Amino acid sequence: MKDLIANAFESPSPIIAAIISLVVSGIIGWIFSRQSYKRQVMPVVVFTHEGPNKWQMVNVGNGPAMSITVLHGDGKKNWHDPTDYYPLAKDGKVTLISPTKMEWLAV
Repeated sequence: MKDLIANAFESPSPIIAAIISLVVSGIIGWIFSRQSYKRQVMPVVVFTHEGPNKWQMVNVGNGPAMSITVLHGDGKKNWHDPTDYYPLAKDGKVTLISPTKMEWLAV
């Protein structure tokens, strides 16, 4: 046992490499777990067409959509009529106050 310890301190590079790899793998694991958690609670808002000039905004994600502003765009990609909406819960729906003609919708 004394020979093993003596040899380990004689050439410490394997010990240093093991410590560095443990620290790096711990940091990488922590980063991936944080990203995974964020994806689990992130809202995903989609637009559905419910009829002539009738659009709905639906939250299909796992978390609430908190600060929602919807803009309508024309064919030239100019944005008009910013409209703020209340927070939208998970699986929540709201009918949009939309103009009669639009090309683009953005949140």
